[in-house]
Amino acid sequence: MTASAIAGYTDGLEHLAAELRQLDLWLYRRLHAVQSSQTGSLPEFVTAWLDTTATTPLTDFDRQLEEGAALIQTRVELTPTTVWLPLVALARWFNLSALELAALISSLAPQLRRDYGKIYAYLQGEPSASAPTLDFILELLFPNERERWQARPFLAAHSLLFGAQLLESSSSGGLTIDPRIMQFILGSGTLDSRVQPWLHWVKPAATLIDVPLQLQLRNLVQHQLGLESNLRSRQLIHLQGKDGVGKRQLALAACQHFRLPLLALDLETVLRGELTHRLPLALRETLLSQAALYLYPLDRLTPGDPATNSLLHTLTHWLSQYHWLTFTAGQSPLPAAWHSFTVVSLELPLPAIAWRQQFWQQQLSSGLPQVDSALAIPLAKQFELTPGQISQVVNTLAAQHHGQTVTATELNQACQQLTQAALRQLATRIEPHADFSRLILPADKLAQLQEIVNQIQQHDRVMNQWGFAQQLGYGKGISVLFSGPPGTGKTLAATVIAHELQLNLFKIDLANVVSKYIGETEKNLAQLFQAATASSAILFFDEADALFGKRTQISDAHDRYANLEVSYLLQQMEEYDGIVILATNLRDNLDEAFIRRIRFIVEFPFPDAEHRQRIWQQHFPAAAPVSENLDYNGLAKQLAIAGGNIKNIVLNAAFLAAGTEEKQINMPAILHATRRELDKMGKLFDEQSWVNLQK
Repeated sequence: MTASAIAGYTDGLEHLAAELRQLDLWLYRRLHAVQSSQTGSLPEFVTAWLDTTATTPLTDFDRQLEEGAALIQTRVELTPTTVWLPLVALARWFNLSALELAALISSLAPQLRRDYGKIYAYLQGEPSASAPTLDFILELLFPNERERWQARPFLAAHSLLFGAQLLESSSSGGLTIDPRIMQFILGSGTLDSRVQPWLHWVKPAATLIDVPLQLQLRNLVQHQLGLESNLRSRQLIHLQGKDGVGKRQLALAACQHFRLPLLALDLETVLRGELTHRLPLALRETLLSQAALYLYPLDRLTPGDPATNSLLHTLTHWLSQYHWLTFTAGQSPLPAAWHSFTVVSLELPLPAIAWRQQFWQQQLSSGLPQVDSALAIPLAKQFELTPGQISQVVNTLAAQHHGQTVTATELNQACQQLTQAALRQLATRIEPHADFSRLILPADKLAQLQEIVNQIQQHDRVMNQWGFAQQLGYGKGISVLFSGPPGTGKTLAATVIAHELQLNLFKIDLANVVSKYIGETEKNLAQLFQAATASSAILFFDEADALFGKRTQISDAHDRYANLEVSYLLQQMEEYDGIVILATNLRDNLDEAFIRRIRFIVEFPFPDAEHRQRIWQQHFPAAAPVSENLDYNGLAKQLAIAGGNIKNIVLNAAFLAAGTEEKQINMPAILHATRRELDKMGKLFDEQSWVNLQK
């Protein structure tokens, strides 16, 4: 071929054919050496192969090899960038030397043409040795023994040929090319079956992408792509935000801007399936596919666990080997295992009400067209859901109803089920059945409770529309302290507020939240407030003095940690945009620093005789068979007890009456139940008072 006639390759297969012609020359030279050193002729199948493949005189092999290598290099350089040459790409991505690339091609050849395996077996002196050994490849490439010794270290186990599993070595030493690498060289773009389905392509999905965040991430990606490969290998972009907030789609949007595909690697599935040993194959796939990598969910991996440690060690090692673009994702900052990387973090906030409303409208119109899109307004206000969660609700209901009408109640229930699963692990839901008519309190206390309800109802207007949220920065939620003796209506008042606002009320089980293990309490509190945020639930801490008591003098690490827990809870309360109600029987026991951070403090007084009479009357349902002679006024005057005790007496008296022939709740039943309640309270039973009541 004259210099003027030399042209670039038309495709990767033409380039591969040229490299195989070089391999033929190496084999010709080796066969010639074998024939020269022995008497007799070559086997018939060898001479037949020579007759069909040799196109040049079988002499002056070194010159032909040198000219062939130069021609290949020239044609590669002349090949347009639009023509894909897999062998060149492999050499560049895995930093393969000419020696390593020759070893790769030598191991590939028997997979493509059976004759190569026969020639290899003959030259290696073993009929079954159709795969080349390392010694055989060195003998092919270097006739001189000294040159073979010098070349051997470059094909040692630390080479990426073996580290990246491009080549595999059998127990007999034969080298075979990895199946995925062979398919890649032949032009296949299919993902390696060994890493599916936990490595998969990220596809576009409906979401709301914050434009400023998108531009910010795009700039970060552009910076990453501009780095030298050795610097890029130690760079990570960490996307931090709640599940479903759009981290993956934000990463995909940034990649699409640069025409990069995105592969997502599910580390939780890798860990659960004990597939850590296949992580190198998955990370190798990002190079073969020229795709960015999205690692998730990092915060679901248990720190300190041996299997997790092994996974993270393997992962960080191979990420540093493959010089490419990597995103990590989770709800928390990256753990310490990533300290050797330069991490650029980008936090994705929960979408605001206006965005949620817009996304609800989009999803309802496409997934549930029969539903009134006006429902997007209350759904956006009540449930602080991510775009992913909104899509999940709509898709689930669409699949369940098959085109039939979905009611507002069903939508509401679906949102509650989604948001309350985590909340129910740490709290108990209280049914908010009571309204203001059930509360018997002084007028100013009722007015104060109504003010609390009003603040919640006007929260969006004042905070968002009037701009107070930006001015405050934090402490935008409503914190309320109910203080008063036991049984004075604190829990009932919490249910009334929830009923008026049509919100869920959850009573916090402190036994499940507070842990003796360092760090667990904070973890539980973070989970609690995060779950409450999604459902706009009211959190009710009963007996708050047990948790918010005066901070201890620091005498040991446990005291210091107890104070840290309280500080963390105060921080969570200030950052929470919803309602937190705390109840205490002993306000004086509460820390003053805590009291200062409370928006409302409502004192529940011990009921006087007038209020007690109304409480007695209120606790009897209309359908209950109550005696006409029941003396409410006398009960209220003679029994200085709180509403909670009155409720117990009435209920117990009803059960006593139900077991009598009269089936009527009368004074004897009430007095009997009262005696039991006072005994339980440790109070004296005044016989003269009962005589007066029975009269």
